[in-house]
Amino acid sequence: MQNQKIFLVLMALFIGLAGCTQPPAPMDDTNFQNEPDQNQAIVGNDRDSHGCIPSAGYSWCEAKQKCLRSWEEPCEENNAMTEQTAREIAQNSSACQQYLSADANATYNETTATWWFDLDIIQKGCSPACVVFESDENAEINWRCTGLVSP
Repeated sequence: MQNQKIFLVLMALFIGLAGCTQPPAPMDDTNFQNEPDQNQAIVGNDRDSHGCIPSAGYSWCEAKQKCLRSWEEPCEENNAMTEQTAREIAQNSSACQQYLSADANATYNETTATWWFDLDIIQKGCSPACVVFESDENAEINWRCTGLVSP
């Protein structure tokens, strides 16, 4: 019984190896080309009018003005509020309007999607700002207090 198992294993191995000993098919003009066919497109060599490579998954995003892959970075309209719109919201806000000068310094915070306008309020240890939120177009005062009082 043991000899039969060894014999069967050796036969399977022999048959498997016999299939590997056949020489490869000779190369000729029907199965080998030195030069690419002029009518055949080369993958990655396609570019659209914006320079994006569609075969690599890139397409033009008008909102971001660049080529991108939609599964890596969504193409969303840039809904960032302009400084002028934010200033108008601040000027019409009951919280900020009396302290906001026409030439108040403005800063945009991309992380929080907020506009910050310096206010004319004197408070020792504080540097108050009117904060306008893009999400709900509301404004409020942020006191930005450190507790430090300059001499």
